[in-house]
Amino acid sequence: TDKSDLARKIRLGREEKQRMKAAGEKKPSKHAEAEQLDTLLISKHDLFKAVMDKMTPYFAVIAPNGSFSLHSGQLPKVQVIVELRMGKKCVTILRCLELFGLDLAALAKDCQKRFACSVSVSAVPGIPQDKEVIVQGNFGSETESLLVDKWGIPRHLVEVSAAKGAKIKKK
Repeated sequence: TDKSDLARKIRLGREEKQRMKAAGEKKPSKHAEAEQLDTLLISKHDLFKAVMDKMTPYFAVIAPNGSFSLHSGQLPKVQVIVELRMGKKCVTILRCLELFGLDLAALAKDCQKRFACSVSVSAVPGIPQDKEVIVQGNFGSETESLLVDKWGIPRHLVEVSAAKGAKIKKK
């Protein structure tokens, strides 16, 4: 509705100028012109909102050493997925980590020590340039707390989900 109100105000101002030009009227005094401009004035908030709606979102990832990388679009969340394989065997898959500048090999070694299980780093099926960390076992909530507490990823950027048939084990 804010966009439509803004468009209506602009259209009314243009129609008024065209009507005056067609009628051959002279330009009104500054005081009278200011009164007519009241229909054209918009608040700073409305102007800011209209401009922001036209902009493309960007985000920057800043590493602890001060280097940063700039990306367009929305900031993706780290995906922690628990899924079943071969009957009742569970694996925990961590995706979208390389965007945050994490060393996947160091993370895999840390998970291996902390959870006492096998961990591997492999390519995402269908997207060979992206990597994922595969942890053997149901460690959904534990890996979330590990990423937040030790690796410094904000909790609102970690998304834990369970694939069909799997349940996330609580701590």
